[in-house]
Amino acid sequence: MSSSLSSKSRLPGFDVAKIFAMFQVVLIHFSFYTNSFANTALSRAITSFTVTCVPLFIAVNGALLLNRSYNYKNHLARIIKYVILLFAWRLIHIAVYNVEGAPRLPLTDFLALAISGNSDGYPLGHFWFLYALIGLYLLFPLIKLAWDKERAALIPVCAAIAFLFCGVDFLRIITLLVNPFMYEKLSTFFGAFSSFNPLSSVGYLILYFIGGAYISEPYMSPSGSSSDERKRTGTTLPISALVLCWLVTAIVHEAQYANGSPAFGVDYGYWLPSTVIATFSLLLLFLKTNYQSGRFSSTTKKLGGSTFAVYMLHMPAIVMFAKIESGVLAQLFSGNLLFIVQLLSCALLYIALLLFGCLLKKIPLFAHFF
Repeated sequence: MSSSLSSKSRLPGFDVAKIFAMFQVVLIHFSFYTNSFANTALSRAITSFTVTCVPLFIAVNGALLLNRSYNYKNHLARIIKYVILLFAWRLIHIAVYNVEGAPRLPLTDFLALAISGNSDGYPLGHFWFLYALIGLYLLFPLIKLAWDKERAALIPVCAAIAFLFCGVDFLRIITLLVNPFMYEKLSTFFGAFSSFNPLSSVGYLILYFIGGAYISEPYMSPSGSSSDERKRTGTTLPISALVLCWLVTAIVHEAQYANGSPAFGVDYGYWLPSTVIATFSLLLLFLKTNYQSGRFSSTTKKLGGSTFAVYMLHMPAIVMFAKIESGVLAQLFSGNLLFIVQLLSCALLYIALLLFGCLLKKIPLFAHFF
């Protein structure tokens, strides 16, 4: 069954989703790399909500790609573009971190770092997303073929992924909440299921990729608008599901933190059942919202288009902010007040990066890097 739509089918909700997801990315990395980020129950709860950042990006990606016609040459060009951008931006990051004071690297370490990995003073871990995205794009022709011709074939694939990721680690979390001692004892048992997973540690992205397309399909048409106004109403269910899932995520993270996990970042967070439901609830909410203003749609399209630039620029910007700030905020404030000030600082930094990204995309020489 084919439901390929025009490449012009673009809803403002997709751009709002990307803007929201990118802020979550900046916030979690801000908590990791800035000085003395406030560690309170409130800050741990708020940062735990960022688990939907990557899943939401992938869901939007799947919605836009699977619900439009497939062109082999365009898709191949997309893959080549991202491979070039991946390594170009790794080199740019290495150069910037070196200027910001990171230790100089021997030639062999530099060459290894240019390809993958991290090193002291060179936080490049966030590039894992591009590696995963490129891998997903390599599988995309097969997924698209099944989506158009035999969609039912995707059901067992999604079910297997849901079990290997969501199901196994859901049981792991239940064990942690019921009996932390048993949780430690069974860690090897739960880890053994990874041997059945042929898709490596990021295979769960396929679930969001396909799920995003299913969620968004009723809201897209060849003309780029929904013909059924009822689809724009009824936000109570996604909002209720979202609040409930975020509450569950905060409780799970607090239990993990009490068991020795880091203060920020949820273990297995990207593929917990609560994250899956929260991600699709967010996407549904953004799609259901009726954006009447043409100016709003135009603005969100520009800002949504600059989120890739923010992704590439935010880590050096956070490192630079941390060096300039040098722990001053922690000397002036404490507790939840410190967290609120840091949250506002993160929001201002994000807004500045969004606007800077929009500016760079208008300059022909720099536009090629985004």
